[in-house]
Amino acid sequence: MSSGRRPFVAAYRFQLTPDADFDVAASLVPYFATLGVSHLYVSPIAEAEIGSRHGYDITDPTKVRAELGGADALDRLCVELDRLDLGLIIDIVPNHLSIATPERNPWFWDVLRHGTASIHADAFDIDWEGGDGKVLLPVLTQPLSNEIATITGATGASGAVIVLSTGMRLPVDEPIEGMAPDAVATVLARQPYRLVPWQSTERNQRRFFEIDSLAGVAVEDEAVRRDRHALLSQLLERWPNIIDGVRVDHVDGLAHPDDYFVWLRQLIGNDRLLIIEKILVGDETLPERWPVDGTTGYEFALLVDRLLTNDDDLAAMRSIWVEATGDRDSYDAVEHTAIEEVLADRLRPEVERIHRLIEDDDELAGDRGVQAITALVVSTGRYRTYLPSGGEPDATLVIEAAERAQRAQPLAAGAIARLAAIISSPTTESQHHAQTLFQQLTGPALAKGGEDRALYRHLPVAALNEVGGNPGCDEATPADFHHWAARTASNHPRALLTTSTHDTKRSGDVRARLLALAQQPEIWRSLVDAWRTPLDLHPADTLLLLQSVIGTWPITEQRLADYLIKALREAALRSSWIDPDTDYESKVTASVAASLADESFVTDIERVVASIKARAATNSLTQTLLRLTAPGIGDLYRGSEVADLSLVDPDNRRRLDWEPLHDLSAASDELDVASALRISLDLAKMTLIKRTLTSRRATTTASASASATNYEPIVSSDPSVLAYRNADMLVVVALGTPPVDPSATIVLPAGTWHNVLRSAQPLLAGVVELGHIIDDDLPMALLEKGQ
Repeated sequence: MSSGRRPFVAAYRFQLTPDADFDVAASLVPYFATLGVSHLYVSPIAEAEIGSRHGYDITDPTKVRAELGGADALDRLCVELDRLDLGLIIDIVPNHLSIATPERNPWFWDVLRHGTASIHADAFDIDWEGGDGKVLLPVLTQPLSNEIATITGATGASGAVIVLSTGMRLPVDEPIEGMAPDAVATVLARQPYRLVPWQSTERNQRRFFEIDSLAGVAVEDEAVRRDRHALLSQLLERWPNIIDGVRVDHVDGLAHPDDYFVWLRQLIGNDRLLIIEKILVGDETLPERWPVDGTTGYEFALLVDRLLTNDDDLAAMRSIWVEATGDRDSYDAVEHTAIEEVLADRLRPEVERIHRLIEDDDELAGDRGVQAITALVVSTGRYRTYLPSGGEPDATLVIEAAERAQRAQPLAAGAIARLAAIISSPTTESQHHAQTLFQQLTGPALAKGGEDRALYRHLPVAALNEVGGNPGCDEATPADFHHWAARTASNHPRALLTTSTHDTKRSGDVRARLLALAQQPEIWRSLVDAWRTPLDLHPADTLLLLQSVIGTWPITEQRLADYLIKALREAALRSSWIDPDTDYESKVTASVAASLADESFVTDIERVVASIKARAATNSLTQTLLRLTAPGIGDLYRGSEVADLSLVDPDNRRRLDWEPLHDLSAASDELDVASALRISLDLAKMTLIKRTLTSRRATTTASASASATNYEPIVSSDPSVLAYRNADMLVVVALGTPPVDPSATIVLPAGTWHNVLRSAQPLLAGVVELGHIIDDDLPMALLEKGQ
């Protein structure tokens, strides 16, 4: 890192929305500075769909979003950041653009008007041959012959348009006002697009996952890539000393991530942070050849959650699930089934597109080829491989996946082996294309089958149902943490560390509560036994309802009902987004209303929440302390500086009231963490964050490589204690539910140390009993070198 770029201490994630725009962010910069963060980390800033509360549905990548205040307001934000010496990390979305409102997307509108002759025809990943030279638009609610009479005409700013029954406007080459249906059909037949029902599997352009309104962008094309990043280039030139980093969304959707990262690194320079949204599964690590600083931190969140469990309690919780639901399937089995389902329905167009490229191979003709593609995707077990640049290791992963698929489906063994050979070592242009598309399919399959179906079906311990995780996992030990931390310090010392994001299934604090519940399974068993019959829902839905109430209490009826309906539809068992069972959904909604109005139910929930309160608070503070002191850059998701009891989006994107946060920040200056915790978790988290970041700022240098050798495990006689030194910060955390053994010892590094989380404590040195550092009320400490 150059001497002119500010050190990375921690980042505050700010979710830009029409009611939380650039000017709102600018007004909060002084507050962010009081927290001690070094950077503001914002959601996408480019023009998006009207009213979007996340900004990932970008419509025009070349302009700053007007609803956020436009370029002038962004300038005002940068000026304020500069005044207080905070940097900016911006979020870019190279993989896809929104076409939900075609006329808002100038690139796609031009493609709809001019087809292959459009200057933007290469911008989108369209299989023109698969659509007979047309873009297939799955936007009809019924076949065109049934809907054509509802199509009307109008005149837009760029000429004649048609208006569908849904209100969508599309360009046509002549006005259709007054035309008979047959004449309208004739006009439509001339257009470079063809309208098809959304329920059909007819698609010929790559999508983000299975979302038809998010069209894949071909940034592997040099001209497209340059145009797609024109705004970023302009901003880097305008604010070179403010924009310190870039976060890249959904890198697994890119055709050639290796080439893209090399290009992007050259664009932004070696001194800026380059973070990617990459979900690592199991022991997977980032390819060393990628010139990136790390991921957005899901693997860290999963590791910390596993640290806060133990195998005996997990076994007890899983037994309760089996007893209540009768479901004995492992998570892996549930996930495999769900992936097969999405490949057979919502991702069927992607499977068929790959099959068209390889079906001339005798071994893969007809259903055999489709079956082989499905089996190999299911068995891959990762979001994707990175061939051809991944070389032998990634080719080996494909072959190993094929072996697993063959064991699962021996009758298709020959077709699977042939497909694996093509994917790992293609020889023709069509096979190379199939290799790319296959690798772009495994991510959506695991995301939609795993994240958005299986994780909503298998819920023994809902806190473990997180992006990239496996709810069937074992506990993690301090040794596991040390292994991860040493690797991170060596390879990616500027990786982001998170426990809550805009995409997590539950906030870190909700998971902290549910992990506390899992640490006392007998309390959970009692609650399940008392309420699984009165709630009168499917047993799995009952257990989800109960865990959701405990994790978020107090929660409103509307928030809880909205979440459960989303969960039902994601699981796609008793309802779905495509075919919602409104009768059962109404039953769930009624059950929510009845239970929250039932005094005995509320009493039981409040009793459980009270019984796990202390442990839940400890879990939350542990998450926070580790996130802000481990190798990497701590990420504070908006509002998580206090207890944030949020569920998955859109619940975690609710409007925030910032004034109480200002007040808590001011109040925290008068307290240490131990005394703040006696008042509230909100105040304790705020105090912990400010004290920890003050310490981290004092020990952080501007050199990215300086921290590579700074991590050091610290020895304790108690194996349940996690202790480490990172730079000149020394962290001690007692894990698990047993009380701390005050006579257990820890060996401090040379020098004298003092605990910044407590006031008026003596200096410590040498071999120290834990009772002199931590206790049951605050079983953690952050030690700094003494003066």
